[in-house]
Amino acid sequence: LTLVFHLFKAKPCPKCPDGWQEFEGQCYYFSDNKLKWEEARERCQQQGADLVQVSSKEEQQFLTDRVKPMMSDNDDLFWIGLTDSVTEDTWLWVNGSSLDERLKFWAIDEPNNYLDGEDCVRMGNTGGNINSWSDRACGHSEKSICEKP
Repeated sequence: LTLVFHLFKAKPCPKCPDGWQEFEGQCYYFSDNKLKWEEARERCQQQGADLVQVSSKEEQQFLTDRVKPMMSDNDDLFWIGLTDSVTEDTWLWVNGSSLDERLKFWAIDEPNNYLDGEDCVRMGNTGGNINSWSDRACGHSEKSICEKP
């Protein structure tokens, strides 16, 4: 009986729901359903989550490693929870916090507001480069990453 107890005790219960992945105490869902940024955010919120907020280099590496095999090319990207829709060039996370200057992972020449109104951020690089953020019009459809505690 003691052996059986120890076997059950040694296996922690999964923290994240089925289909979600755990990293450093957070749960992540990588959706290949392409939606506009606001729709993607609503879908995350319906699951008790929000679009991902990157808070460390290690987290960015984890996300990069997970999205890479889900990408068909370098324009097959994932929405994250970063936007400058309130004030141009003032990047805010979905919780209202400012983008930390030490934790920016922009691709070369990004953000560029290339087509005007590129107020939302997507990430991904088929080569696995962690500096993969780019701004894009929020009405464009992309895959997305949800995060919840």
